[in-house]
Amino acid sequence: RNISQQQVAYIRHTSGSTGDPKWVMHNQKTALVLAHSFMGSVPLHENDRVFLLNTFWHTLVHGTLARGATLCLYDLRKDGFDRMGNWLKENGVTVFSLVPSAFRRFCATLDQAEAIATIRAVILSGEMMSKPDIALARTCFGPGCKVANAYGCSELAHIALYTFGEDEDVTGATMPAGYPTDGLNISIDKEPGESEEVGEIIVHGSHVTSGYWGREDLNERTYLTDENTGEVIGFRTGDFGWID
Repeated sequence: RNISQQQVAYIRHTSGSTGDPKWVMHNQKTALVLAHSFMGSVPLHENDRVFLLNTFWHTLVHGTLARGATLCLYDLRKDGFDRMGNWLKENGVTVFSLVPSAFRRFCATLDQAEAIATIRAVILSGEMMSKPDIALARTCFGPGCKVANAYGCSELAHIALYTFGEDEDVTGATMPAGYPTDGLNISIDKEPGESEEVGEIIVHGSHVTSGYWGREDLNERTYLTDENTGEVIGFRTGDFGWID
């Protein structure tokens, strides 16, 4: 069976920060490229054991399985944060991914005198990461643990990624968002007449999601399309950034 790259692979529900429920259509090409993006994030190896909460994160799941690594599903509602540390050790988890607020809450349950040595990489995404998170990861999982800051959204998953080196410290007040993932370019849509290089972050690429299901009005405002083919070629994130 021939499957088009633009055929919908799955539909993902999101409300983002707006509280307006909507459904994002991820096509076959988007799903494939995002899986490869996750495989290269830390990077992932076939002998890795990847932590997954009882919420389905498509990019993590597809990337882990495509690499031949193992998914380790943890039921947070049932077992809570207090049992998570022993569970990670017992299951030999090597790659740990959480939103920063949950990561901090989990680390507060640990006896930090003994690091969980199996964890070699921590990926924090979904919320703003802070400088103390790096030190916390190295304390809880050992000094050689990699820490990655992933910037993204429901419409694109990973947009940019920055992995901190073993001895790297952050000197400024803000955390680096990193560099665009493969196949994506980022630009700033600056308001006319503004003197500073500040504006909305626009993501361009050949594997942008296909738009919101049943929301043509919203698609016209947020997705950029090729005038000739009608294919989606960009996305307006609604986030603001600046040129450094």
